Parts: sequence; structure tokens; C-alpha cells
Amino acid sequence: MSIDDGRRFISSSNIKYDIIVIRLVDSWAAQLAGGYALSENYLYTVEAFRDYLQHLDQNNGLLSMVRWNIELPRLMPLLIESLRQEEAGKTIDEIAKQIVIIDDCRDRCNKETAISPVLVLVKNSPFNNSELNIVKNKVAKNNGKFIAMAGQIVQPPYDGLLSTNNSDRNSRLENTLSNNNPSTTTPNWQRPVSGLKLPTDDSPFYFAKELVPRQMITLLETILILSAVLTAILIYYSRINRIQKNGHIRFHILFVILIGLGFIFLEITFIQKFLLLLGTPILALTVILFSILLSTGIGSYLSGRLFAKEPFKAIAVSIPILVGIVLVYYSFLQDIIYSNIILQLPQRIALSVALLFPVGMVMGFQFPSIIRMAYTPARLGPNAEQSDREKNTVVTLLWGVNVIASVVGTVVTVISSMTIGFSGNLLIAAGLYLAALCSVVFIRQREKLRIITESM
Repeated sequence: MSIDDGRRFISSSNIKYDIIVIRLVDSWAAQLAGGYALSENYLYTVEAFRDYLQHLDQNNGLLSMVRWNIELPRLMPLLIESLRQEEAGKTIDEIAKQIVIIDDCRDRCNKETAISPVLVLVKNSPFNNSELNIVKNKVAKNNGKFIAMAGQIVQPPYDGLLSTNNSDRNSRLENTLSNNNPSTTTPNWQRPVSGLKLPTDDSPFYFAKELVPRQMITLLETILILSAVLTAILIYYSRINRIQKNGHIRFHILFVILIGLGFIFLEITFIQKFLLLLGTPILALTVILFSILLSTGIGSYLSGRLFAKEPFKAIAVSIPILVGIVLVYYSFLQDIIYSNIILQLPQRIALSVALLFPVGMVMGFQFPSIIRMAYTPARLGPNAEQSDREKNTVVTLLWGVNVIASVVGTVVTVISSMTIGFSGNLLIAAGLYLAALCSVVFIRQREKLRIITESM
């Protein structure tokens, strides 16, 4: 017996199994409450189902799942896409013959809103007649109901996915996932949201029922309102009328907003991506936060030691390096995770720390460097001295704005993960840091121009 994360165990095994069983490994109550809508689950992705199918005996292997009927609008397209990718060139007719889904509704089969468990059976080869006869007898004996039976029976609205009347699979999939003309007799749980992505390892939100869940919109609105209030207070107590005398401070503020958003985009995306490697959310959170916070602290220290008198150079050097690392991760991080998921836990933790330390160290360079640039305006010329009080006010403003940007970015990152995926988040983070580099270059040019002007 092995006790391990199911996805990691199956990925590390070379055995071909006669049967793989996945039976209600999640809490039903949490699903109904929407608790899983915002959490990643790598057990129910296209790549995961391909792993399951590849580890089944070629002829008689069977994947058996027990889920709830309210999940079928997500589960059916997921099964079909996994089977399609598992063997290139397979037709929709062939795929239909490999799927049997039984609703254990018993005496509730005629109630459209009834919630009941469903048995999902998927074979690596078509079900034969003798197997189907056994299943039919069991279903009749237990008063169940076929949702799909090897292409012979397909209940609406899923006939749009497994129907043999239309040769264009993509058209059927789009029609089934569309809400443009929902049947008035179809229960709400059978009406998926148009545009909802299939769960993949790049966006493993299987339990999401909306493209952007309502609770995320509410949370974002709440945070934006609170951030606006805090920003107004911060501006008021920062004596913004003094700061406006040095117009370049607006670009300092823009810079800290951009790096605040970029930092949180990377941090949360790494937590989400490394969850597959580390296995559990609490472990992923612990390892990623430890690695990033420690490495950024070291990076902050090194920026002061290496570029104590040249904070602009610290930023100009570190951001291109950071963007380069992020682009490398965009291209290769998922493959690295796949190839090392078979390692033991201590090795996976060590690998995670090793992968995150370089990017964390470089991320630690920017904020202390912009603080030094804002805190030492004497470099702007002999007439640009500030009082200590005004210097502290500028630094306080930059700290506060950076914190607010990070808080807002937390919600935006999760929404972005659900809409464009984790890889898209990495590109957004790279773009934010490049924009920050442009803003600091503009600050530098204005400083030089002011020095020339005041020296005349």
C-alpha cells in the first residue's frame, strides 16, 4: 500500500493497471458552497486524465470514477478531450464507445434538480456487448439511469458532445458549452458557461462554474474600494503638495506600483505551479514563501552592497536578468516539474528552492534601489536638497503604494490564472517589470536633464 498524492503516484509508476478508481476524494459540501472554485486541483485536468489512461492496460484497462451529476458539464468535455489527445486521429464515434456514465438517481431520476452520484467508466478500448449487458443488468436492478452508454445512449444536453450525427466535433463542443439558447427544461447545473476553459495543468480550476467566479468579482470590488480609501488617506498624510514640487516622484510611484504587481504575479503563480510538484497546498505555500522571502531579502542586501551609490544601475541590471529568467521558466518550468514529480519529497523541496532562489534574489533588487533613488535627491543638483521630514514622507508614500498594489494584485492574479492560465501570468509579470524599467529610465533621464539645467 502506498499513501501519496494520486497524481504524483501515477506519474511515478511504470505499471499498467487493470483498474484505476477515483471515488469522491473531495468534499461535496465544499463544492456546493463554491469552496473549490478558486482552488487548483491537479487530479482533474486534461493532462491528469491522459496519465490515468496511459497507465491502464491497453485492452481491458478501466478508469472508474464516482462524482456528482452537477459536475458532468465540466467532466464530460474533459473526458472527451483527454481521450482525443491520448490517441491522435481518434474519431468522436470511437471516443463515444469508450465512455459509460450512470446516474445513481434511483427514485429521483425524474426530478430535474436532484443531485446524485454518477459512476463514470472509461476504457482504453471500446466496451464490448457482453460488458454492456452486465452494466445494463446492474443499472436496471438498482433503478439507475444511463447518461451515456458507449455511443448507444446519450442523454441531452450531452448528445451534442457524443452525437454521431455531426462530423464537426469542435462545433458540437461549442454548442454544448454555449448558453446562447439554453433549454428551459434543462437544470441549471447542466448549463455550462460559454467560454469556460477545460481544466489543464496550466489552469486546473475544475470546480469553477464561471469564467470569473462572482466571489472573485465581489472580493476585487471590495479590495479596490478599501485601496482607494487607504490611498486617499496615504496621500493626505504624505503632504502630497510638497511632493508635487518634484514631479519625477510620480514615476517613482508608477515604478513601485508596477513592481508590486509584478512581484505578486510571480509569487502567486509560482505557488500555483509548484503545487503539482510539491503535492499539497500547505507545503507549496510554505516552500515557495520561504524561498522567495529569503532570497529576496538576500537580493535586497546585495543590491545595497554592490550598488550602494548606483541604485539606478541595480535596477537596470536586475530587471533584464529577471525577465530573462521568467521567460526561461515560461518555456521550460512545466517540463521540469513533469520530469521531477517522481522524486521523493525532500528532493522535490530542494529542487523547488533551487529553482526559486535565483529569481527571488533578482526580485529583491528593485524596491530598495528605488527607495535609495527617491531618498537621495541631492544627486539632482545642488539646489535639490530635501528636508529629512520630506524624504521620509516620500519613502512612506512609496512603501504604502507598493503594499496597496500587492494587495490588489493578489486578486487580479487569481482571476488572470482562471482566464489565461499560469503561463500567461508569467508573461504579464515580465511585461510589468519591463514597464517598470522604462519608468526608471525616464526618471534617470529627467534627473540628468535637471542637473544640466541647474548647472547652467
